[in-house]
Amino acid sequence: MAEANEREEVKALLPQIPHSGVLLFDRGYPSYDLLEHLQHQYQGLWVLRCPASHTFPAVETFVHFWKTEVRLRAIRMKSSSGEISVFLTTLQADARFPTQAVLDLY
Repeated sequence: MAEANEREEVKALLPQIPHSGVLLFDRGYPSYDLLEHLQHQYQGLWVLRCPASHTFPAVETFVHFWKTEVRLRAIRMKSSSGEISVFLTTLQADARFPTQAVLDLY
């Protein structure tokens, strides 16, 4: 039995998912390949939760210096237990998608 690859399964399912909602991805999904695929193959909105360390260099820089040069919006979250997560999203920072609303999705 072949092992399931969640990232590849997402790619296969994207054509069947309406563009009118917001896709939520947890920490097991971040990869350069999936980010590129979403940018080129999916016109809808999405939020991808990333770990704060051992992840994309831009995310680690964002966590430590609160600066980033990525083309996506990055939101830093600290849980009540002190764990830091970063959310990468296509939801723009405007009245429709304030930071707290994006965090409330989780």
